[in-house]
Amino acid sequence: MKVVLLNQYYPPDFAPTGRYARDLARQLVSDGHEVTVYCSPGRGGGEMPTSEDGVKVCVCWSTRVGRGWRKALHFATYMISAFFRLMVESPRPEVVVAMTTPPFLGALAHVVTRLRGGRHVDWMMDLYPEVIFAHGRVSRASLMGRGLDWMGWQLLERSDGIMAIAPDMAARVRRRLNHRRVDWVPLWVVSGEDQSATGNPEAYRRALGWDDKVVFLYSGNLGLGHRFREFFEVIRLSRGEPALWVFCGRGERLHEIEMFQQEHPEFPVEIMGPVEDASLMTHLLAADVHLISLDRGWEGCMVPSKLQGSMAVGRCLLGVVPGRSSVAAWIEESSGGVWVEPDDAEGLKSAVRRLLRDPEERMRRGEAGLRFAQVHFEGHANAKQVAEMVVKAPW
Repeated sequence: MKVVLLNQYYPPDFAPTGRYARDLARQLVSDGHEVTVYCSPGRGGGEMPTSEDGVKVCVCWSTRVGRGWRKALHFATYMISAFFRLMVESPRPEVVVAMTTPPFLGALAHVVTRLRGGRHVDWMMDLYPEVIFAHGRVSRASLMGRGLDWMGWQLLERSDGIMAIAPDMAARVRRRLNHRRVDWVPLWVVSGEDQSATGNPEAYRRALGWDDKVVFLYSGNLGLGHRFREFFEVIRLSRGEPALWVFCGRGERLHEIEMFQQEHPEFPVEIMGPVEDASLMTHLLAADVHLISLDRGWEGCMVPSKLQGSMAVGRCLLGVVPGRSSVAAWIEESSGGVWVEPDDAEGLKSAVRRLLRDPEERMRRGEAGLRFAQVHFEGHANAKQVAEMVVKAPW
């Protein structure tokens, strides 16, 4: 079967969605299918391959990424370029899988499959248009909001298959499209991160001056769907404790952490940039507790994939997440950490005190999370399940 996979990013670009696209593409090739990925030029500094592990990589022209209108132009030029290349693709694709970078990428898949035949499947990393409304930048009640709401849900209505990445996301789609079946498969630790060979976490800690600290690490996207206010409240009370709070990554909320650090240089806070793949496992293993957050209103819109990575290295999770979210449910089910509701700073303080003073609890919860990840977030099994759903759609 000829399968086309649409996602703006693909390795060596550092975006997690690109790495999941690569894992799915490799699995489809392993299952005997012909796969072409349509992406834009990478931002990771490496040269984009034209073929990798049997996957054909088609790099579509686009303007350089930026903010505001430049970002919108970057998205639009990629989609236009991909459209014209797809229209002359030979042989024509039998299945076109659209991810969600850029938003509403399903529109391209829908148009191409209606003009050329074939099936269109949506694999949702984020749920649009709900993410736009969760941002708060566009009101659902506004003229633009009503238009985006209609367009986004009409595209999903016309899809031949919808794959979500968590039960809360699937439930949110089912409530809106109540006659449609929506399947979900959780994400996994992407290839390149689940290496058996890692560096020396103890030496890494010593090199960074962490060796006598209990390190609370937030590693990953610092985007609009996350929240840090409760962590700031706890940090204010951690003076004199052997705690170190490390925030590693990039995103639109990074400035909040930078401002907090500048205003309170006396607090034990460090900020790091993104970590290279080669050092990532060592970096994650060097922490004692991994932080995760999700703002209210974002449950079912996105699922931080950092949860899988944290559990896979056997580290205790500490979350500020809505109780209705899949993140809270997975932490609870696995016993792999502790979570509190947003705005529950007192509950978070209590959890931090307990984790600071009880290394056995940290270890016990980390081991429980690892066992859960080995069953529920295993890369080959989950990628294969997604691949089977792609070729069977509509299900």
